[in-house]
Amino acid sequence: SGIDAKAGAAGNQAFSFETGPLTGAAQINVIQVGNRTIVQGSTDADADAEFVIVLNGLITLTAADFVL
Repeated sequence: SGIDAKAGAAGNQAFSFETGPLTGAAQINVIQVGNRTIVQGSTDADADAEFVIVLNGLITLTAADFVL
């Protein structure tokens, strides 16, 4: 992907698609809240998302929907 998944590491690392909550760097997950689908991504060692994309509607997304 064009986004480096692991800030501070040399090179351009890929993301992994997680089905549970974010736990560290190089992870993407998808959650549904209300009538929204939320894509979250982490690029550092904590469990907080460094980026979030909110989509209107309940959309089923899998790893195949992303260039990781």
